[in-house]
Amino acid sequence: MRTSFFFVMWIIVYPILDIVGIDGIEKYSFVIALMLIGGLSMVLRRLFPALIEYDAITEKIPILEEVYNEDTTAFRKRLKRNFGIEAITSSYFIFTILLSLFIMLELHLPMVIEVAVFGILAYGSIAHALSLRRALRSVNDNPSPQNCMGIVDDVYRTNYIGYYNMRKLYSYDELMSDRPRHYGAYRTVSIVFAVIAAILGCATIALGLLSLTQTAIVLAAPMAIVMLLYGSLAIIFGLKDAVALTSLKRPSA
Repeated sequence: MRTSFFFVMWIIVYPILDIVGIDGIEKYSFVIALMLIGGLSMVLRRLFPALIEYDAITEKIPILEEVYNEDTTAFRKRLKRNFGIEAITSSYFIFTILLSLFIMLELHLPMVIEVAVFGILAYGSIAHALSLRRALRSVNDNPSPQNCMGIVDDVYRTNYIGYYNMRKLYSYDELMSDRPRHYGAYRTVSIVFAVIAAILGCATIALGLLSLTQTAIVLAAPMAIVMLLYGSLAIIFGLKDAVALTSLKRPSA
C-alpha cells in the first residue's frame, strides 16, 4: 500500500473509535488504532500479495531508470525532494514525542507506548534523512553516473546491478508489462486514497490553525504544530502518490 493509504487510516480511525463509544477506550485509543491499522495491513498483504509487490516495484523502477539513463539532474532533484519530505517527517515525530512526554508528565496520562513507538519511528526517519543528506552532498560533489549507481542501492534499498542486467535484455515497457490481474482497479483505489489523504491533510491543517485560537487550552500550541506537520505530510504524500500512480515515468532510451 502507498503511504497515503496509512495517512487516511490514521486520520479516520480515531473518529471511528469515538463513534464506538466504549467506556475508557480513549485511554488505549493509540494502541487500538495501531493494532487495527497493523492488522488491516497484514490482511491486505495476505489477500493481494502480487498487487502490493508489483506496486512496490513501480515505486522503485523510476528511481533505477534515472540512474540507468544517467540522468543525474533528475536523480539529484529526487534526493533533494526526498530529503525535504524526510526532514518534515522527522520533525513531526520529534514534536509528537515531546507532546506525548508533556502529557505523560504534566497530566499523568499513560503515554509510554506512544513515546516508544514514535521514538522508534523518529530514529528511523532521522537516520534516513541523514542518509539522503549524505547522498545529496555526494552527488553534488561528484555528479557522475558511476557515483549515482553506488548511491541508489544504499539509499533506496534497490538492486541496481540486477536491474541493469534486466534492462539490457528488456525495454522499460516490457519490464512493466507483466501486470497482475486487477492492478488497474488497485491503482484506481490507491489514487482515490491519495486524493482523500490530500483533502484530509488540508482539513487537519485548518483544524490546527483553528486550535491556535484556543488560548485557554494549555496544549493548544503544541497540538497545533503536530497537526500542521501531519496535515502537511498528508498533503505531500497524497499528491506524490496521486502523481506517481497517474503518470508513471517512461524511459528516454
